[in-house]
Amino acid sequence: MGKSKTSPYDDRTSYQLDYPPPNYRRPTRSAPRGVEVSQCTKFFLFFINVFFWIVGAFLLGFGIWGLVSKNGNNVSDLAEDLGIFLDPMFAFIITGSIIFILGFFGCIGALRENTCMIRFFTYFLMLIFLAEVTLGVLGYLYQDKLFNVLDSWFEKTIVLYLDDPDKQFIMDGMQEGLECCGSREPRDWENNVYFNCSSIARSACSVPFSCCRQQEGVINYQCGFDVLSMNDDDMAQIIFTYGCADAMRDWFITNGIILGICLGALILFQCVTICLGRSLVTDIQQVKSYW
Repeated sequence: MGKSKTSPYDDRTSYQLDYPPPNYRRPTRSAPRGVEVSQCTKFFLFFINVFFWIVGAFLLGFGIWGLVSKNGNNVSDLAEDLGIFLDPMFAFIITGSIIFILGFFGCIGALRENTCMIRFFTYFLMLIFLAEVTLGVLGYLYQDKLFNVLDSWFEKTIVLYLDDPDKQFIMDGMQEGLECCGSREPRDWENNVYFNCSSIARSACSVPFSCCRQQEGVINYQCGFDVLSMNDDDMAQIIFTYGCADAMRDWFITNGIILGICLGALILFQCVTICLGRSLVTDIQQVKSYW
């Protein structure tokens, strides 16, 4: 018997079975019921990062404004003691930039359900968390060295008090807030060329007004004039006689519990945020596995 011939219809049918038609759509798969991205986690993480995004932008803008207004000429000796040359406004710029970038990645990553951006946010936050814990432990273990650095900064700030607006602002704030004067005692101000008793300036044998025991609602900018030429008893009636280095040490000891609670709350908040980020990544990956 001869071979049977295949009809053109059979060829066409075979072609249609092997290859889908042009308008053919492969059926899509969806995640089963109960497997979904937690909207609560997603938007909670989103709004947290919106807040930090705004805070970072504010700190960044403030730092840039401060540098522009000062022309970026002043350098902080506190950072110099640690081996880093840093204008105080650079601290705002660096901190603001980190918070802004971190908030941006966390905000957009949570909103767009982008696992890469959320991972970046989570891992970067983990690095900050580890850095905070490390600095806290080192600060506790080497607190004597830390206070020695602080003493050195006070001494240099006194010398450059009228030559650096940043140091002047910080020193005045500390002396007023801690009710202290000088590094160890008020006579430390004799190390400043303008306050030294041998100076030809009107401020000779004087201290800044921030050392004075101000009356409520009244600021006398000349109250510290000539007080270094007085005896200790008369001096104590006009200005604070406790050194700022000792006052700062006492403040940390007195407020140690409050500082510990604040640091613990910050660490707890970071841990919760990290867990939320990891949970959101897991949810997104589970949903994508069914695509």
